[in-house]
Amino acid sequence: MTPEVIGIALTVALAIIGTWVKLNADIARMNARIHALEKNEVEVKTLLKEMSEAIRRIELHLAKHAP
Repeated sequence: MTPEVIGIALTVALAIIGTWVKLNADIARMNARIHALEKNEVEVKTLLKEMSEAIRRIELHLAKHAP
């Protein structure tokens, strides 16, 4: 093999490895974002449930004290 072929092969191999590392980093970042969004979803659902219960209590209170 000539030095040019070895240089090209080495460059291609390093490019493939670099792409693989970047893709793995991107996937890890996306998984972290998904986890954070799922956690926020649970918190939002909990808050909505609490607000719904509070609204029901207000409605009952208003119904009891309506003229």
